[in-house]
Amino acid sequence: MGLLPEVEEAFPQDVTLRTWPSLTYALRFDGQPAFGKLDGQEAMKQAILLCLSTPRFKHEIFSWNYGAEIEPLLGTSNSVLTQVKIQEAIRDALIQDDRITDVNAFSFARQGEIMTVSFQVNTTEGTVESTVQFSPGQEVSVS
Repeated sequence: MGLLPEVEEAFPQDVTLRTWPSLTYALRFDGQPAFGKLDGQEAMKQAILLCLSTPRFKHEIFSWNYGAEIEPLLGTSNSVLTQVKIQEAIRDALIQDDRITDVNAFSFARQGEIMTVSFQVNTTEGTVESTVQFSPGQEVSVS
């Protein structure tokens, strides 16, 4: 007989994982009143927009796991290394959401100071095509 107690079962067998719906309030960013709720892919599009538009570590109200670290990369060169860093920042920001399973198929385009990044987000609600556009001194815009 050892010093540690013997345990028959480490975890109960009748445990079921519960997933929460993606139902959320619809938000508007054009100054008009918001009303209604979103669910499914529309809710995921809004979640992606909010996450990538929020700088990580900047606002105390958000967890350190929320937001993206894209701002430090703005204004840097269009090198492959910069593109990889932006890709990692987007993936790292979005994969924190347990409804998001993968972020892939990145493509980059630059027109003057504006960089556009397109990618796919695989979610529990289906695949969402997203585009991020940013330039130095500007807020990140997501569509």
